[in-house]
Amino acid sequence: MKFLASKVIAVMLIIAMICSFVMPLAAMAEESVQNTSETTVTEAVTETTEEEVVEEPVTEDVTEETTEEEIPTGTTIVESEPTVYKEKTILYVATDGNDKNPGTIDAPLATIIGARNKLREIRKSGLLAEGGAVVYVRGGTYRVTEGIVFEKEDGGTKDAPIIFRNYPGEDPALVGGIKLDFSQFTKPANDPVVSRIISKEVQSKVVMINLFDLGLEEIPDIVLPGPYSYMGENQKFAGTAPDAQSPELVVNGKGQTLSRYPNKGEPDLLIGEVVKQSSFDPVVPLTIGINDQRLSYWGNAPDAIISGTFAYSWGSESLPVGEVDTKKLRITTKWPTHYPGTQDQHVWFFNLIEEMDVPGEYYIDRSTGNLYYYPINEEIKEMYLTTLSDKMIDFNWSDWMVWKGIDLKYMCGRAVHFTGANDCKFIDCEVTYTGKYSFNVHGYRNQILDCWFHDVERGIELHSSNANYTRGNLIDNDNLIENCLFERCDKVTTTYSPAIMLSVGGNMARHNEIRESKHTVAQMSGSNNMYEFNEIYDACTDTDDMGALYTGRNITHRGNIVRYNYFHDIGGANRGSNGCHGIFYDDWWSAADTVGNVFANITGAGCMAAGSYNVFDNNIFYNCGESLRLTRSFDYGNPSSMEVYVNGVKDLQSYWNEEVWLKAFPEMANALDADGNPDMNNYMVSTDNVMVNTPPTGLSEEIKKTAIVERNLSFPKDPGFYDVENEIFLLREDSPVYEQNPEFEPIPFTRMGRYSDRAINRVKDAYVYCIDSPWAIKKGEVVKSERAGAIVVDGEVYLPVRCVAEAIDGVISYNEETELIEISAGGKSLSFTDGDTENVKVNGIDATLENAIVNIDYVNYVSVKEFTKIFEKHYVGTKGIVVISDIYNLFDLEADKELLRYLEEIITMY
Repeated sequence: MKFLASKVIAVMLIIAMICSFVMPLAAMAEESVQNTSETTVTEAVTETTEEEVVEEPVTEDVTEETTEEEIPTGTTIVESEPTVYKEKTILYVATDGNDKNPGTIDAPLATIIGARNKLREIRKSGLLAEGGAVVYVRGGTYRVTEGIVFEKEDGGTKDAPIIFRNYPGEDPALVGGIKLDFSQFTKPANDPVVSRIISKEVQSKVVMINLFDLGLEEIPDIVLPGPYSYMGENQKFAGTAPDAQSPELVVNGKGQTLSRYPNKGEPDLLIGEVVKQSSFDPVVPLTIGINDQRLSYWGNAPDAIISGTFAYSWGSESLPVGEVDTKKLRITTKWPTHYPGTQDQHVWFFNLIEEMDVPGEYYIDRSTGNLYYYPINEEIKEMYLTTLSDKMIDFNWSDWMVWKGIDLKYMCGRAVHFTGANDCKFIDCEVTYTGKYSFNVHGYRNQILDCWFHDVERGIELHSSNANYTRGNLIDNDNLIENCLFERCDKVTTTYSPAIMLSVGGNMARHNEIRESKHTVAQMSGSNNMYEFNEIYDACTDTDDMGALYTGRNITHRGNIVRYNYFHDIGGANRGSNGCHGIFYDDWWSAADTVGNVFANITGAGCMAAGSYNVFDNNIFYNCGESLRLTRSFDYGNPSSMEVYVNGVKDLQSYWNEEVWLKAFPEMANALDADGNPDMNNYMVSTDNVMVNTPPTGLSEEIKKTAIVERNLSFPKDPGFYDVENEIFLLREDSPVYEQNPEFEPIPFTRMGRYSDRAINRVKDAYVYCIDSPWAIKKGEVVKSERAGAIVVDGEVYLPVRCVAEAIDGVISYNEETELIEISAGGKSLSFTDGDTENVKVNGIDATLENAIVNIDYVNYVSVKEFTKIFEKHYVGTKGIVVISDIYNLFDLEADKELLRYLEEIITMY
């Protein structure tokens, strides 16, 4: 299901609008219309969905329609002149294609690689069109068995991008897994592996298929989940965890469970007696007792894995089980743990066929290649085993490329890697079941827009091409994540698996919705990064001493901004004394501005630990157990810890542009004091905040001398929110907050989160036409017209007369004898004789139009400026679309640029 399309149709279900536009018009008026951009595109069928979205009770302020005396009708508001369509090279890819074909719609190619290679041939022959190329990928599933690499030669330019996109109205997907046929599964007989299952009833229900018989040559070992699983110097797998994850079974679009104990949703096991502690030198594995009789059945479990938070709830780790003492109920790991085992910490076991007891569990015997499965209680329509370990897509220094509407699914490796690629876009893609960091972006000015990331192993990291160069010189990377939905980005590793990681400098995440994680969902490092207008919730549900947005441990990472975000419903597991926070600036993180955010229903809204020059200003805290905690780090003064921060400063100073840095952050001149210690605990700021049923700012004794805490207001209950019962935390104009603190600035609460629904709601009574494309949005519905769309003539936007009638909710009449065409609505009219566009009548009176009617290929076009003036309508235009409505200034070109961009993405052909 396409992300953009599903949201459009979901809104249509809300407003229950069924639009049909059939305008009477004689054949001579427009019968022969054919737009050049439509010649190779046939009619598409709009996808339907049962998804419902509750319409927001409050949207952004919209200037209501004014009277004719106040505002002249027909006002033109144009961002810039629309660009004239440039011809592009067109290729097609289809599931029934062949890479030896020419790539036409009737003889399509079969693969993305085939299309890439065909474009290389065209480019070498000098036949690539001036406007670049578009590769249309028809609907269906395309298996990817090797990574698709776009090299520098495959890129485009600003005026001639290379675009890979879905064929309009169709849903293609690239899958990095082998498709399994459930009908080929058999019930194993006298199988010694199945006999290990504790439940005899389950033994009779398990089915099996051999993966080697399907062509797999080998099955990789299980990748151990957890950020601390590969950190010990003497462990078997020392160093960083691999990007590719273990093969995973996905059925009907949902990941199945590698057989485990306890089952998902059940309480974890708790570490009992710590019999022998781990140590790396000498190598000493961990031995612990677990008071659970199930361990007595595991004497013949050769490849079980223990996973959990062995010492701290914020640090997960996994280790192979070396030995199970079935009598004393003890387990010994094969390798040492990174942190020491601690009594009452949480653990669980997986890769245990013994514990297969819930439908949806599976187990792979890597020696025989047998996959054992306990089938789910529903019809199995689709079944994949993830196998691709490569990066599915690699933009290897290939600039100016666009990927739109093509989903990326079911792989062991990363979905997309930008290797130094700049000015590329990913738009409207579903990304699911991927390896570590679905997208890793190394480059500048790249954008990920309107995408849906779910059930992945970490979401997106925005980086740069050269970390030292950009960070040392404070050059912004300007990468952007916007209007995306992130869900369950901790699919395997349940700690430090953020949906978004902003790194190095000048990267931005805005208007995203981020939810459902046991741990943090957003992180950042470097300088001048920004989180704004995001909605972040249902995070940190099973941890402690953590924040939904978390960062720390380097005092040189400065100038970051967190503003206008909505953090709510965070924490809840109560797994320690430090609590969970909306934002946690840990261990000397410094010089961040946190402004205009709303925090609601959180155990602790914000925490700043030992940093300097951090500012929390003009925020709202509602029903939080703690508003702000300003404190020192737990290991303040520890020489080994202090060395970490001293070295961080010295490392930066080894490559920084000192003049640039000191101009941006003058306090960096004293980053190390005369004794060589780092500057910290200076000027933490909490000002102009509003606390509602929330304690005031808390300060530790060590920082009271330098902290600035001023003009904060506390209210026991609602201080004048628009709708507190429905948690609409927009303050009314008559709120006592503004009276008691005139310096408090209004917070744009209704602009937070994704704007897909808001954009469609805004045009539910309007018409949106696309330049050089027959696609349009008509009263909230995305449609394709049989006729031409908007065009540009001498810098002015024109519409065919039929579109004019639609846009004014009018009618067209045609007199066959006189060939008179008349458009009428609301007692006003525009008439002219077909073929004679200079003799025009307005309301029955001869008139001269400033922008004359034009006839192109037997189609009559009317200037948008002219007919909106005649029929008292209004329009707003951008480079790609024109919006026509009854409301003056329905969109503000600056404040609503994201909404206009989204509408344009829905209906633009390219």
